[in-house]
Amino acid sequence: ADTVFRITEDMSLLATFDSLPKTDTIITPPDTVKRYTIVVRANDSTWGRAMLSTGVDSAVYEEGAEVTIMAEPTGKKHYFVHWVLTKADGSGEEEFSTASTYTFKATENMVLTAYFDSETCNAYPYVKNRVIYLSKPMGHVQVFNLNGQLIYEGRGTAYAVPTKGMYILYVSGCLKKIKVMVP
Repeated sequence: ADTVFRITEDMSLLATFDSLPKTDTIITPPDTVKRYTIVVRANDSTWGRAMLSTGVDSAVYEEGAEVTIMAEPTGKKHYFVHWVLTKADGSGEEEFSTASTYTFKATENMVLTAYFDSETCNAYPYVKNRVIYLSKPMGHVQVFNLNGQLIYEGRGTAYAVPTKGMYILYVSGCLKKIKVMVP
């Protein structure tokens, strides 16, 4: 209860307090659990479907929670190649897993792309630290910049490029366009 006193002269006051009755109320600290958004997508939705185990393409997970990603090719002429992680800071991509179904623990926000390919063009590149990689040797490879200048020609699975930008890969008769970012 509130009581107001008007003090007009010196006086002594004594206040007496009783303890509150005990209750079953539990005080919880503020929410300190970190949460991360996981997004999955396919490089070409006509070649395959990417999803989380819940059947959706995006969800929020608490830190340390298990996340299962799944990639399913469509049709007989398409197949899964690998999962690629796009770095949150935009500095590039890196191969994340070669398993079409993969389980990991949530530790950061992630965008994962399931790369599918076609039997008619079975090369799919990914980029890490200004190097274009192919997941397997594909025969004769040429790398061009967008001005048509030949950057590399030969065989192999890794091709360093001089600067960030867009490049064209010509791999055993197939053209692939790829974006190279610099960390």
